[in-house]
Amino acid sequence: MKTTTIFQIIAKTQDLASLRQIAFATALLSSFSLFAEKIEVDGIYYNLKGDGTAEVTYRGDDEDGWMYFSADDLYVGDVDIPSQFEYSGATYQVTSLGNDAFAGSKYMTSLFLPSTLSLIGTGIFSLCNSLEYISVDDMNPNFISQDGVLYKRNPLSISFVPRNISGDISLLDDLKEISSGAFQNCVNLTSITLPSEVTTIADGAFNNCVNLQEIFMNDKLESIGEYAFSKCNSLMLVDFPKSLKSIKAAAFADCASLSYVLIHEGLQSIGKMAFYNCQNIGGIQLPSTLT
Repeated sequence: MKTTTIFQIIAKTQDLASLRQIAFATALLSSFSLFAEKIEVDGIYYNLKGDGTAEVTYRGDDEDGWMYFSADDLYVGDVDIPSQFEYSGATYQVTSLGNDAFAGSKYMTSLFLPSTLSLIGTGIFSLCNSLEYISVDDMNPNFISQDGVLYKRNPLSISFVPRNISGDISLLDDLKEISSGAFQNCVNLTSITLPSEVTTIADGAFNNCVNLQEIFMNDKLESIGEYAFSKCNSLMLVDFPKSLKSIKAAAFADCASLSYVLIHEGLQSIGKMAFYNCQNIGGIQLPSTLT
């Protein structure tokens, strides 16, 4: 709809119906200016916005468009998102990653995010099974990375963990919670050290980390969620801290190699099937505080 048409409607406004027409037309015009054009620059796809900013997006004409391309035609290898770029004589600042931006990019191995990035959508890393590392420009006020893990600042929280991350991982010191499913299916993770301020390991946080061998827990941890470490088949020993109050349902279910579980005074509850099918555990000493 053209701007002149809106003005014509305004000029003839006599009743509520016309006012509704104005509202609809204005919203429609706004949506056109917000995503004026989709382009490709140096292998990165963008939606150009009318305010001089750009959003990284998927290849294809709609949200499912990436599904019609082979993985070789999507984002591959080490992907570096710039803070700005030139197009048709104008400079655009990259401020966001749109929904499904990298979806289906199973050959993308690392990602660099610029200082200008302020917003990350949903479904960004669907099927990015080879992604090993995410790094962020040190000047970014909204996001930060360490050991390849992406965090959101203020308050600090885990935003995304690359599913192909490997080795021994240490997390940022001020982190207070390991969010639900944060490391789920990180099959190459071998060791994790919890920061001193973490009080909660949420549901499924390390579910199916089949090569996780060691957990270094802190002395402020209070709760371990449902299925938090289920199917961690390489885990042999768990020494819970004295601060721990609850182990929820199926937290360590199907940990085939788990043999030694050390529980201290202070633990109050153990959920159903918390150690289900842990056939190598010889015995557990239950504390007097258990209710």
